[in-house]
Amino acid sequence: MAHIPLSYSKQWPMISSHNARELMLIGKELRKTHGHSATDGKTARDQERLREHLSLVDNAHSNTTKIFARSWQLGFAQNIVRTFPREIRDFVYENLILQQSQEEVEVKTMLAASYPHYFQTQYMGFEFVQEISERFYFLSKFRLQHPGELKGFLEEDRFMTHCEPTRMVTFLTINISLQSFKSCDGRWGSHGECTEWASPKFGTPLKRHFMKAVADLNGLKKIKSAHNITPTLVFCVDCKEYDSGPKFAEVLVPLVYDLKQKGWTIKFEIAQAKSGVSKQKLLARFNYDVPREDWDKKIQKRSAFAKDDPIKFEEAKKGTHCSR
Repeated sequence: MAHIPLSYSKQWPMISSHNARELMLIGKELRKTHGHSATDGKTARDQERLREHLSLVDNAHSNTTKIFARSWQLGFAQNIVRTFPREIRDFVYENLILQQSQEEVEVKTMLAASYPHYFQTQYMGFEFVQEISERFYFLSKFRLQHPGELKGFLEEDRFMTHCEPTRMVTFLTINISLQSFKSCDGRWGSHGECTEWASPKFGTPLKRHFMKAVADLNGLKKIKSAHNITPTLVFCVDCKEYDSGPKFAEVLVPLVYDLKQKGWTIKFEIAQAKSGVSKQKLLARFNYDVPREDWDKKIQKRSAFAKDDPIKFEEAKKGTHCSR
């Protein structure tokens, strides 16, 4: 393996470790003096001056240490970028990323400003952070709590390096539920129920509510992997209320077939199911391996939403009866 010289960057002042040690020793001596100030008969004014002086030394030591750390890290990172080809650099980035976490990355964690120092340009330089952030999006398995988070996730430049998540993301799980729609957009009635959902006869969510709950998923069409790797998408569907399994399956038809046509691998999970209802049975509702035309015929004859409209419900029943 090639030797990487640990030279300092010209952008930062030359701060030696000797200077930092010297400041630390001065601080220790001053603290020792400050600790014995009462027995040495010093006046209150002397003690105040000593505290001010000690504070200045502490600040100087802290600033010196930061400058020293940044200059060392920046020089080291720049030498990695200059010395190794991209393939080797990617191994370095993968090791840094994977040692942090092997688990799914929650978007809420992504939004926090608690990245390690090697994701910060002031320590590692623009090119290093740009490359490691690209690798981060490529390697990580992301989970969105609801479709409304997709737009910000794909469009925000979190590392300030012009990295485009739409070109890098390869694995994404999205939770789908009427609950998130309820909390974000619903208008609550006096009994704690969402009045916007009330259909004329049955008091349950209508098709337009299910469609609105998944509308933001159209942003997935913007994802185009730059690595010729088929992206994997997992929809984790909450099927606990209002026969939402078959209804979500129906409103997702156009999007799923569009993404499949673009080469996406699409999987489904059941987050919650009604008591006594098999998750495996619900998963069978999300069968998109059949031709699109089969879904269109099924929706036309026996739509999951037919019973929400009394007239269509009766028509569907008659149609089923006649077909027998």
